Amino acid sequence: MINCEIQAHIDSFRKRLKPLFRRQKVYSNLTLIQHRLLSTLRHHPDLLVLNSDKNLRPVILEREVYVRRCLTDHLLTWPYQQLSQEEADNFTSETRHLLKKFLTENSYAISEMDMTYLWRSLESVTDPYAYFYVLAKIHLEDTPNRFRLWKLTTSAPC
Repeated sequence: MINCEIQAHIDSFRKRLKPLFRRQKVYSNLTLIQHRLLSTLRHHPDLLVLNSDKNLRPVILEREVYVRRCLTDHLLTWPYQQLSQEEADNFTSETRHLLKKFLTENSYAISEMDMTYLWRSLESVTDPYAYFYVLAKIHLEDTPNRFRLWKLTTSAPC
């Protein structure tokens, strides 16, 4: 049984701590018109509104341009190739088999807690495929009159 005085201190501490864990409303620095325009652009079927790689500004791209740049700059290069469903399933099952074999053969070197975590993680994977996504990379250039020019390229996340 906890002493009443200790319980009072615990309750007081919890009461003072609770406001620190409440989500605070984040206020936008956009005007109402800018906010509505951005929302309209986000829902446009031919446009994509993306975050830039340094979170400098939102980037607006035509969906077709984005897909074309992703394919030509990244996905159609030698490290990336599109696999058929059967090839992807074979690679996935082979990787799973190799990982299980590794865990079994090296169980002496892995702590029990880590081993439990690894086996549970392996069992909990429902979608074994990796997904490729691209962030819009912005290059800033200073011009003589100190305006910023925005050059847009695409880059794979590091």
